[in-house]
Amino acid sequence: LMLLVRALSGLGAAALSVSLAAVGDYFPPRRRGAAVGVVVGLSATSGTLFVPLTGALADLAGWRSALAALGLVAAAVSLLTSRLPATTSSAAPLARLPRGAGWYYLCQVLGSSQYNGTFTYFGAFLASRYHLSTGTVSLIYGLGGLGFFAGSVLTGRTLPPHARLLFIALVGAGSIVPLALMFGAWHLGLTIALVAAFTALRGGIVAALYGATGDLDPGRRGMLLSLAQAASQLGIWLGATAGGAAVAQGGYAWLTGTVCTLALAAALSALAATYKRTRV
Repeated sequence: LMLLVRALSGLGAAALSVSLAAVGDYFPPRRRGAAVGVVVGLSATSGTLFVPLTGALADLAGWRSALAALGLVAAAVSLLTSRLPATTSSAAPLARLPRGAGWYYLCQVLGSSQYNGTFTYFGAFLASRYHLSTGTVSLIYGLGGLGFFAGSVLTGRTLPPHARLLFIALVGAGSIVPLALMFGAWHLGLTIALVAAFTALRGGIVAALYGATGDLDPGRRGMLLSLAQAASQLGIWLGATAGGAAVAQGGYAWLTGTVCTLALAAALSALAATYKRTRV
């Protein structure tokens, strides 16, 4: 039963791509970037907020009550979205990917890998390095979620569509600096500041990448963004696997090297996507 529930929860990941596709239909181009930033930011922030709340409910009333509460929330959201007006996007099948789309998806895989490879093991690092409780680590993760939200919203509101890929490449390369320093033996306050900086940069990158992917072919935005979300899920698995192997082999120093290498590769794939699109 638990495996079935876990498998069905994967449908929630698909909801993000559908939401982003709907944003492209409901919002005009001049407001679309800001809307994408809000949706991407809320997707991260909601996880930050609801995971500890659901855990607390499970402790108080049992895991069945927690799952039932999540089911009620999902049913309410489904009811609300069913009342939205129909969109006018083309329903034609995606015969083949637009030019350069493969680089977009590679960037998605690599970026998701380095982000999730970092935060899968960063909590254990914080607990051992600073002797923090689980609750304190959760608060730091919550601050990271707020940084992600701020970065995605700010990027969505201010970044011109034609500058997205270059932004992803430059900011992705720049994010290596706080990423490399996060696992250092610093004062806790500095570590928290580095987490906030890194997550804000990552939030901006994700918002820009989803926006750029959806604009590759507006008539088939839903399929393109679904593939982007699948690439992100693949990155989660890859990051957790590569990070675990790095920690087992050489500790957090190896983990730092692994995730920084993934971040650099993601930035280079964004540059390759820029080159491909300019040659269309």
